[in-house]
Amino acid sequence: MEVERSRASADHYALIALLWGLWSGLGVLIGLFAGFFFAGIGGLVTVLPDSNTGEPAPAWLGLLFGGFGLGVGGLIALISLAGIVVAICLGRGHRWAVVGIALVAFMQATNFPVGTVMAVATFWTIYKDPSGIFGRRTPGT
Repeated sequence: MEVERSRASADHYALIALLWGLWSGLGVLIGLFAGFFFAGIGGLVTVLPDSNTGEPAPAWLGLLFGGFGLGVGGLIALISLAGIVVAICLGRGHRWAVVGIALVAFMQATNFPVGTVMAVATFWTIYKDPSGIFGRRTPGT
């Protein structure tokens, strides 16, 4: 459902949606890069010889390192993908996306300095919205 907002409030929400969409897109790229980078390092650990013994590391060590990297990178990409979905829905005016973007901002607030600044701007926009956090329903919806 779409929300009826003032023009200034709609512009603020559109800007917040654009910024979170771009930041989350960058997060997806970073998550994928980190996952594949650590998986590649895990593969190299099992192939390259140790400088002391001349033997490569055990295969389970490479799998552990690569699996951990893929898991963490995948988690970062998944959380960022959720931010993209919420940002798109906020830009389209869905009511529930205001709560979703507040949750994304809360999770990203520790991502200093960009995430912190964007989280403060998001909370300020939600706080200053005259229609309230859930907005008013448009006629016919």
